[in-house]
Amino acid sequence: MELNEKSKNELRKTIIKKVSDFPYGRRAHIDKDILESLLFKKIVYNKDTGETLKLPVWSGDFLKKIDLSEVDFEDVSWSLVVDELYDFPEEEYKDFMDKETYDEMDNILPKLKKGEQINYSETNAKIDFKKSFEYKKKGRINIKYCNFSYVDLSNNTLDGTSNLFECNLSNTNIKFDISQAKSFGQFMCCDLTNIDLRNFSCDLFQFSDGRSIFDDCILTNTGANFTFDLNSDYLEKRKKINYLPAPETYIESGRWKEDICNVLPYITGCYINGKKVLSSEEIKELKEQKREEYLSYKRGLLNSVKNNLNNVL
Repeated sequence: MELNEKSKNELRKTIIKKVSDFPYGRRAHIDKDILESLLFKKIVYNKDTGETLKLPVWSGDFLKKIDLSEVDFEDVSWSLVVDELYDFPEEEYKDFMDKETYDEMDNILPKLKKGEQINYSETNAKIDFKKSFEYKKKGRINIKYCNFSYVDLSNNTLDGTSNLFECNLSNTNIKFDISQAKSFGQFMCCDLTNIDLRNFSCDLFQFSDGRSIFDDCILTNTGANFTFDLNSDYLEKRKKINYLPAPETYIESGRWKEDICNVLPYITGCYINGKKVLSSEEIKELKEQKREEYLSYKRGLLNSVKNNLNNVL
């Protein structure tokens, strides 16, 4: 028997209340069909072919207390989500949606408040993004406003065609193959803490300007490599970017110091010219307990960036 929307909402509330007192690690087992009907809203997006997609309409911190290991995530859209600022503008969906469905999408889609995300954090969900709606239709992984932190995504690889926006993929073991990535901002406003990005290298000024493929992303302990050089080619190229000052003005004004200092918290555990960037807590501990190591670290990092980061250490 299929549940109506009122019954689904009542069941959702009952489940959340029931699992609220579960100790960490305990998960409720719910009938697969019932659980999927609560998690997803199924949409017939092409009435001529009967093709369907699934929208994730029920999520939250409580999901880590529910067994999701048997849930079928095929045809789920991880991108058809809107927030308070954005409606549904993507005309490319017209290529495979009937007009009636496309015109109604603004009313159908899950709407998130500012700062909210679809939250699957710490769940045992088994997700293959190559089975997602966007990948099957557009041939690329596209994810927005999703929190998958501590979900095992080790079977997934994001490549140069993928796009992420305001996602938390920290501690997921997801892989990146970015050798073919071309445009800046492909991965925007994301937390990628503890993801292996040792093969990623970038000019530090380019990263601080938000003009690398990782725009405004947290790259803590990713092992990413940054080059720092006040004579870098990038500073010459940025002349073409209207809102950025010429290299001479930028360096003479000292503004570059502030920009680099502001970006350091995003790249602790990464490397600048081969020298590891320590967190403020690690620096404080070294300073207080291991003075010689601290001085050695300070000298090494300062030398690697031509002694121009003295004001942050």
